[in-house]
Amino acid sequence: MPLSMVMSPKPAETKSESLATRLRELRQVRRAQVVGSESSARELVLVAFGLPIAVVLGLTVIVGITVAAAGGGFGGIGASIGSAWLVIHQVPLTIAGVTLGALPLLPTLVLVVLAAKAVKPAIGERRTIYELGALFAAAIGGPLMITALAMAVVMDGQSTLPVQSPTPLAAFGCTVLIHGLATAIAVVGVRWREWAHARGFTAGRADDFARACRLGAIAVLALISVVCLIIAVMLVVRHSAVATLIDQTNGVDGYLGLIILSVLYLPNLAVAGAAAFVGADVNVGLASLTLLDAHGGAVPPLPLMAVLPDGELGKVAAVGFVVTALVGGYVGWRCRDRDLVRNLRLVAIAGAVAALIMVLATWASSGDLGELGTFGASVPVAGVFTFIAVGVPGVLVALVNALMPASKAARAVGVDDEYDVEDEGAEYAQYDGDEYDEYEDAEYEDESDDSDEYNEYYVDDFDADDFDPHSYTPKAADETDEEVTAQIFDDSTSSASRSVRGRGLSRADYEDVDYFDDETEVTGKRS
Repeated sequence: MPLSMVMSPKPAETKSESLATRLRELRQVRRAQVVGSESSARELVLVAFGLPIAVVLGLTVIVGITVAAAGGGFGGIGASIGSAWLVIHQVPLTIAGVTLGALPLLPTLVLVVLAAKAVKPAIGERRTIYELGALFAAAIGGPLMITALAMAVVMDGQSTLPVQSPTPLAAFGCTVLIHGLATAIAVVGVRWREWAHARGFTAGRADDFARACRLGAIAVLALISVVCLIIAVMLVVRHSAVATLIDQTNGVDGYLGLIILSVLYLPNLAVAGAAAFVGADVNVGLASLTLLDAHGGAVPPLPLMAVLPDGELGKVAAVGFVVTALVGGYVGWRCRDRDLVRNLRLVAIAGAVAALIMVLATWASSGDLGELGTFGASVPVAGVFTFIAVGVPGVLVALVNALMPASKAARAVGVDDEYDVEDEGAEYAQYDGDEYDEYEDAEYEDESDDSDEYNEYYVDDFDADDFDPHSYTPKAADETDEEVTAQIFDDSTSSASRSVRGRGLSRADYEDVDYFDDETEVTGKRS
């Protein structure tokens, strides 16, 4: 049988196998796409309704326990749960004709943190604007549906609970703002370095921005922490006034209710105190407070309000000025750099971030108190004064640092803080040594692979006289064509160093000696 007839079926078999392989791969790709799509849809549904349902269940338990402890009926529990959902989203409520806009801030802060944590696992490999848009829509759409249901339940329960349903614009707007902010925090926290790199920002610039943002947040948290410490001290000092306010209620449930409300409103008062520290005017009911003095008036009957001062602050005002200056000076010190422009840029970013955080916190903690007036500080004033309180000390520290002899000497020789290991702005410390080790290993590997081709020179037909008998012993006759290696050394070396395994061969013995380095091996074959 001819060979061509035997071999002819194989190309057809190969084509059929190739076609089957391609079809199998296509089915696998489609199956993976379907699984990925189902997984993505499942994640979006979990983001949309997972946390809202958990929050509603938690509110149901809390409201149920509260109603049972107060001895009331469960007829209006649905309206109470809906009102609680609106309260934690900072939606102003009208109760018995009185609008309450200053709502507890602590539950809202907890909700923002939980919402950001719930969104973060679903970010994954989502990078396109459409994928991130779908994530935002899911994170906001689910809570919006719960808000709509809460408004309907509150409206339906007005006969049993004196709470009016808020305007849709306020309810939906607050819900979008809170959950949109939580989602933005999660997405930016995961993707901001990638976006900065895509827009041409170097690693040093990205680290500068991150450091400035962190310092701005630290400045606001430091002011709020100091205010919380002062509140704790004042609660101990004025324990008699606190006890008087608690005694105004009857029963254990009344005492417990006032204490819980005081804890929930603690962040509100702390933010108001931080705004007063930077110079803003703060209203607490009919009372007012500044960093220099305070005017008494009717305040909400909470034990927490017993810490409010009445009259001139005196030494407390001096402490406030010192604390604010120290916080601003600390930010400026952490932003210091021998490059004055870079230093001022860091201070400006830190001040802007601190002002933004103060604006959001002041907006969330402030509002109407009905007949008692308002609570909180002016939002724009708090933001501007926070920027000044952080920026002015930071600029002064930057100017002093620029006039230091060490900074002048460093600028004279072109040294910048970004090459200082002890400075947080060090760029070179961020590069991974494994990146360079990879190239070095590849280089050495290539050299080792080419050693046989370039570093050995085969010379045929050496005579026996060409080798030193003291260093070479002729082999038996059946061991012909054996490779014999002689080492070539530079002519400038000593004669002792050139006598290696055979007679000392010099570079002049070969025409292409320029091709070899000092360690080139020359292998001869004797026949």
